[in-house]
Amino acid sequence: MLKLEFMKLKRSYLILILTLTIILNMIIQFYWGNMTYLGTPYNNRLGWVFDSALSLSTYYLFAPVFALLGSNMIEKEERYGTLNYLKVIPLQPIKILWVKFEATFIIAIGYSFLMFVGIALLEIVPHHNSITVSFLLTYMFRFVIHGIGSFLTVCPIIALSLLLKKGNGLSVILSFIIAFCGVLTASSTIAPFYPINAIFFISGMYNGKASQFITALFSLAICFLLSILICLSIHSACCAE
Repeated sequence: MLKLEFMKLKRSYLILILTLTIILNMIIQFYWGNMTYLGTPYNNRLGWVFDSALSLSTYYLFAPVFALLGSNMIEKEERYGTLNYLKVIPLQPIKILWVKFEATFIIAIGYSFLMFVGIALLEIVPHHNSITVSFLLTYMFRFVIHGIGSFLTVCPIIALSLLLKKGNGLSVILSFIIAFCGVLTASSTIAPFYPINAIFFISGMYNGKASQFITALFSLAICFLLSILICLSIHSACCAE
């Protein structure tokens, strides 16, 4: 079933959206990086492009994109009545929902990795003499962690959009609001408790205490458990009809 999900995605406009957001982020970072402060370009500092791109991706791109991707795949099953067909075949609704989340998770990892590759090109060009493999691996790890963390953050939103039958619009709007609120809470004491900011503590972008790291993990775990509970509610509703 997972292979079938990727085959469906080939015929979707979502691939174009994923590609365009990567290109958009690269253009923004190229423009910002060449802006100067006291005559020195911002991208003159090793790691500036990576840090800037990672922050922009986490606060403005990852969550809405993953919410759109996941809710679109699930909403199609509701639109075409697939969940109703499951009542007459030996396949539980929870299983098809799990496949959708699994496909979204894999794409989230691939998308965040490709985002890293695109941004790495901008970082390598001005610093090709001083950049190291360990430096690149560190940021590759961070991009993937932020992709996974953003996916976990929007999992409840994806499930909720199906439960309320509100489609893609609700999930994208809610995910964008939740991600943007991370900007407002980034410097507060609740930062490790807030899922979007928790990702920065887990990836090492924020130098926090061990307790903050554990709190951040707990925050994302709650998001995952909440999405499971919502999916179970959807499963129960489908079986009861």
